[in-house]
Amino acid sequence: MHTQMQAFPTIPRGAWQENLRGEADHWRQWIQAAAWHADKAVMQDFKWRTTRRCDVREKDMFAPYLRPACPPGTQARILDVGAGPLTWFPRKWFTRDYNVVPLDPLADEFDAMLAEANITPPVKTIKGEAEKLTEQFEPESFHLVFCRNAFEQFYDPMTALRQMLAVVKENCWVILIQEDYRADEQQKRGPWTIEEQDADLLMNTPDGGKIDLGMEFADAATLRTSRSWHWPWVLGAFKKEALA
Repeated sequence: MHTQMQAFPTIPRGAWQENLRGEADHWRQWIQAAAWHADKAVMQDFKWRTTRRCDVREKDMFAPYLRPACPPGTQARILDVGAGPLTWFPRKWFTRDYNVVPLDPLADEFDAMLAEANITPPVKTIKGEAEKLTEQFEPESFHLVFCRNAFEQFYDPMTALRQMLAVVKENCWVILIQEDYRADEQQKRGPWTIEEQDADLLMNTPDGGKIDLGMEFADAATLRTSRSWHWPWVLGAFKKEALA
């Protein structure tokens, strides 16, 4: 990786921890809405995250990224970075066997929230930071790394992406997804938004700058990116390449 990555903008840790408090409040309201059946959209999301029929065939956009590393009859490990209290990634696949490891710095708070609402998660989120994955996991120990609506909240997103590439196996994928529009409060605590532009994946910085993620990581990964033309979502997938 480029050593000059350390010069890229970051968020002070104190500001990041303050942002996490806002994120915790969001999830506390989400869990309450789910427990009280107070919001239809939340209930649909909650049902997907907790059902035993959480099959990858219902989210078939991920199948091409899993097939090469997880052929029929094999086992695989998936890391969900910034998973929230209940992982969103599919947990079943008819012809394969794999397990999801959800990771979030707010895991302890999520445990308390879920217990208070009498909710038992199908897969427990464990505590960890995206910027320190190699302190918690062995290099190349996952067949896929997944990050949905969380990249924008890292205090050092470039280091976080480098860490995700470090713990995924060669020829396997790191997937970033950003969905929906951001309210002003969400933008304050999540400044690193991503966008697709002519098949490139750009990261917007708080000062109005743009960083070409495909170019910055071109020596370690091949980028594939796509976006919806009718709904605001962007998917960036980095395939880890073997080093020369």
